[in-house]
Amino acid sequence: MKRILTVLIVTAALARVTVAEPIDPDLAAQVRTAVEKGVTFLKGQQKENGSWSEENMPALTALPLWAIAASGLPGTEAVQDKAIASLLGNQKPDGGVYVLQERQGGGLGHYNTSVCVTALHPTGRQELTPAILNTP
Repeated sequence: MKRILTVLIVTAALARVTVAEPIDPDLAAQVRTAVEKGVTFLKGQQKENGSWSEENMPALTALPLWAIAASGLPGTEAVQDKAIASLLGNQKPDGGVYVLQERQGGGLGHYNTSVCVTALHPTGRQELTPAILNTP
């Protein structure tokens, strides 16, 4: 779990560096290689149902989706499709994206929803607008 989160953070950060401002071409190539490795790792960790890690915490699927979508790398559409289907499968009629849980704090609905909706946006898919705007 720690390894996946570390890869997510580094991949997302490095993906943003590549578009933030011009950098040395050698450094840009190193960054792009690191992003490609991170995305390759994340693609390999995705479960058949489209989720990563804890299935009762949709945010833990949204974070890899966010990193992959933000990377801008080609050939990630199928991985994104599976992740999006997993997230939307947890969207409730109230617009929230969470799994109901019988424990103190519940299913962390606000956290899961905010991370999921934020992760859907960088996919750039207009057909997701209704799902994004249906949030509480």
